Amino acid sequence: LALDRLAREHHVVNYRCVDVSKQKVEAIMVKTWGYGLGLDPCSHNGPLIRKSNENARHDGIQLQGPLASADPAFVYQRAIDNSVENDLVMDIRVPVFGARIPFVYLKYRPMASRFSNTNTRARMEETAAVLSPAEQQNILRFCSAMGLDYGELDILRDRQDQKLYVV
Repeated sequence: LALDRLAREHHVVNYRCVDVSKQKVEAIMVKTWGYGLGLDPCSHNGPLIRKSNENARHDGIQLQGPLASADPAFVYQRAIDNSVENDLVMDIRVPVFGARIPFVYLKYRPMASRFSNTNTRARMEETAAVLSPAEQQNILRFCSAMGLDYGELDILRDRQDQKLYVV
């Protein structure tokens, strides 16, 4: 392939980023952060999220576990409480440029449409105002392990444990 030949002699942006499935994101999250979102829906007792394994589908739904069976086309994740105020949830969109996170976006939408891609409002913030230095380093390690040189991540901060989760 032409891209393979080019990559032998030049840096090709995101050349190593060949799998952005939710299963891959989970595996790299566990590897770089030491924890993740995945769970066994047939043994988990309580709320859980079911999403397509494909990226950018915005088809998540909340279910109550345990489930009778699991569909291999989906991933099953712990429900994150990223609520903020007035029945809104907040996602943190993190642009990454090589080894830099120049700023972040805070994206807000109603709890009822938490899995959509339509925001009620969004605003830019300085990286250090939202992410600690250790969190920034973990994000950059995650991107390196994914092979992501340039891109944007959606990250949730859980209100209960204050941890970040790459979704």
